[in-house]
Amino acid sequence: LDLIADATTSIFIGNSVFTNSNTPMSDCLITGLASAESSTIDYLFSSDGSCDAYDDNALSGDPLFAALNRPDDRLSFSHTPDQDPTQPSPLIDVAPEMSCNFFSDQYQRTRPQDVVAIPNLDGSCDLGSLEALSERLFSDRFEELLP
Repeated sequence: LDLIADATTSIFIGNSVFTNSNTPMSDCLITGLASAESSTIDYLFSSDGSCDAYDDNALSGDPLFAALNRPDDRLSFSHTPDQDPTQPSPLIDVAPEMSCNFFSDQYQRTRPQDVVAIPNLDGSCDLGSLEALSERLFSDRFEELLP
């Protein structure tokens, strides 16, 4: 992530996932912060631990993304009931509610949604652009076709 900033720029990067870049560089390489007037970096996740240099609340590991076997324009990670419920994604219920910078995810679903079966780390806001649903009516993926 190469930022272009000057002395009048404020930067916020939070609740974000940097993983599996498939390059020789680290997942989380942020440049340009020194030029900014202010910067806040909080709750970053990387598969290789490289966000630790920028964020005291950084997490690392396998995000447990599901294979991209999904309808076009949909993303998915392992919080669906037909996958192993003993291995939920470490991106679910991590950050404090106040750090959910938007009140909806990329599908316009309200966030945060607390998934009761998963203990909250610091709150119920999920990392990344998707919020895991707190309740599922079906286990046949029917509801995944809905926004």
